Formats: sequence, structure tokens, C-alpha cells
Amino acid sequence: MAVVWERSGDAFFATVEHGADRYYLTAEELPGGGWDWSAWSQRNGWRSVRNGTADTAQEAMREAEHAAT
Repeated sequence: MAVVWERSGDAFFATVEHGADRYYLTAEELPGGGWDWSAWSQRNGWRSVRNGTADTAQEAMREAEHAAT
């Protein structure tokens, strides 16, 4: 799955389709170093969220993409 990430300030954002679900991905730099990532979707009134931290922006983006599959 090829994911196009867009940068806004110190954060990255992407949207991916997986089956009938649309996932919203973020990777944001933490003030003390490292990166926070999240992947969430909403379907039938329920929101599914996965998140975590990584050492680099690239790792954070990979983890968010993996969470959306």
C-alpha cells in the first residue's frame, strides 16, 4: 500500500482506504524528542483508535500505516 504523507508544521498526516474503512494517520513530534503516531477510523458510529510512540518520524509513519492494515 502506497501512502502519501503531507507535512504541516512539525506533524505529518495521511488518509488510507482499507476495505470499507478509511483511516486517518498522524505522526507528530513530541516536545522532549521522539514521535507520537496514531491511526483511527470511524464506522457505524464506533471509533477505532491505535497509537504509540517511535524514535523517528519515519518509524512513526510506518507504525501508523501498519496499524491501519
